[in-house]
Amino acid sequence: MKEFTIYIHNHILYSLEALLHGDNLEDLNYLQKIPIITMMAFAYEALANHDGEEILSVWKKEVEPKMSPLGKLLLLAEIKGKPINVGIAPYQSCSQILNLRNCLAHPKTEKLEIELSSDDPPYPNWKERIDKINIKKSYEDLIAIFSGFPKL
Repeated sequence: MKEFTIYIHNHILYSLEALLHGDNLEDLNYLQKIPIITMMAFAYEALANHDGEEILSVWKKEVEPKMSPLGKLLLLAEIKGKPINVGIAPYQSCSQILNLRNCLAHPKTEKLEIELSSDDPPYPNWKERIDKINIKKSYEDLIAIFSGFPKL
């Protein structure tokens, strides 16, 4: 029997690449962006969990179940002596994606007040944040982070 390692973060990247191939990404509506944003968030967390297991023996029991995906990435970068700034690219879009992931992963019913004369249907509070995300730029930032995430 031979041991084989599967790097799930690579499979998620391949899935994203296939999902984004050929589409005019600027024309996607917020409903079309949700699965892409979700897959990007999965990719970030998979990267963090992979690196975490490589670096910390207590990762699976002590860190993975207790920290947010962004917290994991920040912790790993700090451990590696290369802290990251979530206020600038490429980590700014990473932070936006992971914050939206939290809204999608932990949904809560919203009660909205709307004008009865409005022709626009009500939307969840996070729709505006999704609309502001540039999918192409966020994907490019994801690839940059995967390529340049601090190594030990």
